[in-house]
Amino acid sequence: MLEMLKKLLASAVAWGVLILIIAGVITLLSAAGGAVMKIFGFHADSFSSIFLFFLLAGIIGFLGEALAKAFPAVLHEKELVTDVGAKIIFVTLDTIFSMLSFLAADTLLDSVMASDLALAVLSLILAILSLKDFSGKL
Repeated sequence: MLEMLKKLLASAVAWGVLILIIAGVITLLSAAGGAVMKIFGFHADSFSSIFLFFLLAGIIGFLGEALAKAFPAVLHEKELVTDVGAKIIFVTLDTIFSMLSFLAADTLLDSVMASDLALAVLSLILAILSLKDFSGKL
């Protein structure tokens, strides 16, 4: 019984640490993304609104991100596109899906107002930054 309780406690601590790491990454992304977007007309009531904006956009855009990675990889595997073609398709799809998830989060949150230009620029920057991760899977 005591051994089972130790395993349960260890599991709870591991999940807690994982959640804190994920929250830290989202916090850093929120700070950097909010700073970039502020240049293009982004406004939020507080930092917690920015954090919630990026968290919600990440949840909404999860499926789109998976599709943006899988579709060009399959095309490349079937030899229908070259490496460069797969990268272009990835950046295009990733930008579109990120933009749509940011637009959905912007619509759902009243405490955040973002211009379309700010969302497009951030989506493109994030797509280009994630290109290195995608290129390693080709």
